[in-house]
Amino acid sequence: MTNKELVAQNEQLTARVKELEEKLALSEQAVATMQAAQPAAPSKSKVQAEKALELLKAGPVTTAMLKEINPKYPSDPIYFVRTILKQEVKTHRHKDGASFYSLPSAEQKPAEAPAETKA
Repeated sequence: MTNKELVAQNEQLTARVKELEEKLALSEQAVATMQAAQPAAPSKSKVQAEKALELLKAGPVTTAMLKEINPKYPSDPIYFVRTILKQEVKTHRHKDGASFYSLPSAEQKPAEAPAETKA
């Protein structure tokens, strides 16, 4: 390569660097304005976890009660309470397949537990 070709190539590269630096500055500015405009809303998971924790504090919670929070996956709010809110949740499983959830402070068995029937 000749000296003129190298100089021309250098000028093209410096022009490209300036162009990319301007794009980067605009992108950073756009990100900053977007972050400032959005209030920090809690995630859906955290909202579900907080609702489930309120139910758990009131007493034992059935799967049917959890369907009000998340109709598609009713056990997810309990998982979110355990993982996001770092609360211990006890699971009570019965022979008929029903599950009840409670906080460890509720030592007694769930009052809504169906009575065992002999067939």
